[in-house]
Amino acid sequence: MMKKALFLALSLSISALSAQNTTLTFTAKTTDDTYIALDSVKVTNTTQNWSQMLVFPDTAITIEGKNGVESFENKHFLLLQNVPNPFSKTTNVELQLPENETVEMVLYDLTGKVCLAEEKQLEAGVYCLEMSVGTAQTYLLQVTTSKGSQTLKMLCLDGGGEFGLKIAKTGKNVANLHKLTTQNLCNAGDRFIYVGYVTAEYGTVVTETMPDIKGYTDEKITFMMNILIETVLTFVAQTTDNQHIALDSVKIINTTKDWTVTLLSPDTILVLQRENEIKIVAKKQKLNIANPFAAGDNLTYVGYSKFSGGIVMNSISSTKDANHETITFTMDTSFVDYTETVNGVSFDMIAVEAGTFLMGAQKQNPLDTHYDENAYTNEAPVHEVTLTKNYYIGKFEVTQALWNAVMCDSNDYHPGWEDWRGLGDNYPAYLVSRNDIELFIHKLDSLTGKQYRLLTEAEWEFAARGGTQQQNYKYSGSDTLDKVGWYWDNIQPGYGTQIVGQKQPNVLGIYDMSGNVAEWCQDWLNTYPSDPQTDPVGTIVGTWRVPRGGYWGTGAINCRITVRGNNYPNDRYATIGFRLACTSTVEN
Repeated sequence: MMKKALFLALSLSISALSAQNTTLTFTAKTTDDTYIALDSVKVTNTTQNWSQMLVFPDTAITIEGKNGVESFENKHFLLLQNVPNPFSKTTNVELQLPENETVEMVLYDLTGKVCLAEEKQLEAGVYCLEMSVGTAQTYLLQVTTSKGSQTLKMLCLDGGGEFGLKIAKTGKNVANLHKLTTQNLCNAGDRFIYVGYVTAEYGTVVTETMPDIKGYTDEKITFMMNILIETVLTFVAQTTDNQHIALDSVKIINTTKDWTVTLLSPDTILVLQRENEIKIVAKKQKLNIANPFAAGDNLTYVGYSKFSGGIVMNSISSTKDANHETITFTMDTSFVDYTETVNGVSFDMIAVEAGTFLMGAQKQNPLDTHYDENAYTNEAPVHEVTLTKNYYIGKFEVTQALWNAVMCDSNDYHPGWEDWRGLGDNYPAYLVSRNDIELFIHKLDSLTGKQYRLLTEAEWEFAARGGTQQQNYKYSGSDTLDKVGWYWDNIQPGYGTQIVGQKQPNVLGIYDMSGNVAEWCQDWLNTYPSDPQTDPVGTIVGTWRVPRGGYWGTGAINCRITVRGNNYPNDRYATIGFRLACTSTVEN
């Protein structure tokens, strides 16, 4: 989307060297009749066989008929093209002042936000303005003196620095404005071709050619620029008590075209181009998604935000078709992460928003949803599951420190943890049976006043996938297990469990859901149904309980999100621990 309001035309004084001259006025507008600023115009005299490029032209130039294209006097000031262009982090702009001036320099981003501003008293001369920027995008530099304003458009391809401006005098002499010194001739009746250039947002150069126009009279040259019509969305989030908060992600659902895309760590601006693809412009990233988008499409937006450590979300439906629309999310902050402390030991619980997902994997048909060539039989069929209740999940597997803090009575069972399998406060608890865990949770409830439990299989897989922000990774948080989990290939030979939280978390901030120790779930092992399920809890009785997530003593194939274990509930294993859950009273 062009920022039309910030492109300001310059007034030029043109000194004609002959009474026989032609004044050309250049204008440009988009297909929706919006006038925009030209970057350059190439003038070609096909009769005399010469060409002249006019960089950043103003609204008028004068072609002198006797001696060709002449220069005109710089009675105002000159702001030249930034170098290099496009640039990364820093760029230089030349400013020429024919007389002493008070100069105001303001750098805007595309939202109109002022990134930096400075006012200086400068003597006549040529100055180098060294600009540094923080984010990759297009900027507008506006320079204002007593003679008026000029605005320069600058494209940055790589940000990461800090906004700054350094001003240094170069010692050069002030040149004429748009100094065009050619010996090319123009005669009455000559024919011209004009090519106008505009740099649309994000570096796209658009051109328009006006062929074979007969001169030598005053003419108005209007270029019709075929610039894609764009919808620009600005996302704003605030809490129920009107505090502004940062968005972590936004999901966009096009219900007309039946596609969904999630924008992670979005900036304030999202651009939808109405042609063959969507260009989502986010902070330090540009995502090209080959999904069609047309004017009038029905869009639903779901915003997510970490607030006081918790995931909160809100959704807004919109059918408005406008060039610029502001989407404001009012975020319910009642359902957030929390920290519990028991006998001096703290543990964190992550809020998981309820939602719907496809559970399981299959390898029968590579074209089907959730195909996995390594899928076991009990991971199929893939079926739809809807969770209607928000819930909390442990940020880490239950640690030995937490186990000891809860089970401090000497008459209670204490596992036989060993150094070679992982011994220490921050290692996960293991060698615990389902009966042991039930006693642990009973004691924990009495200490906290809450109702803790194990996760259902559906809750476990939903959280491992990233909840409502699911990314369809093979492992929890990545397609590369080394990044997110401990397994046979990356532990020290001969050793077992590892300290929790050393690998990367998934998008919800949950650690070690793939590898380290497998995690007991509530469910008895049973065959998946093919029909959609709501809040499934499995069968009432069975032979094996289900641990999920894989463990340190197995390969990557068994640490996939969809893998289901089968173990006797009363047995204790050096490879199985558990993770806490707690039901929220906030329903979706």
